[in-house]
Amino acid sequence: MSYKKVTDLLPEDLLELIQKYVEGECIYIPIKNENKKKWGTNTGTKKVIKDRDVNIYIKIFYLA
Repeated sequence: MSYKKVTDLLPEDLLELIQKYVEGECIYIPIKNENKKKWGTNTGTKKVIKDRDVNIYIKIFYLA
């Protein structure tokens, strides 16, 4: 996650509205549910763990 300068992103009237609620603080704006990706999609971690688990299963049940 990187920081962005709000004055480069939002119109001035929206910034003023936000400043009524929070000023001089860092806030996090979450991703909408419909835009979320499943865990491990970007990094490939999910596949790595799945492959590891399959190898463990094979060693336990077929090579024991």
